Amino acid sequence: MMNEHLSEILKEDYDHWVSSPDDSRIVAWKDGGGHADVFDSISGEKVVTIKAEMDHWFWAPGGKELISHDYRITNIWDATTGKYLRSVEATYDRPSE
Repeated sequence: MMNEHLSEILKEDYDHWVSSPDDSRIVAWKDGGGHADVFDSISGEKVVTIKAEMDHWFWAPGGKELISHDYRITNIWDATTGKYLRSVEATYDRPSE
């Protein structure tokens, strides 16, 4: 169950958020915000901020890593420390918006 205060913060301050596979954490980001924040979903405390301008964030199946994607680059991050782990670059062009 998500912390009620965190629920309000997410609604007011972020455009997107995704729960971890076990629902213990949430990654949240704002379009054009330049970072994503990871929160403990029960306490509502911020665990880490990852500074990266990415369009989409996802949890890896085990919940230990976060995956960010911006149509060309896919990065993998440690979900607890925010440490960059590795990336993969796509070989296609970003679709026009």
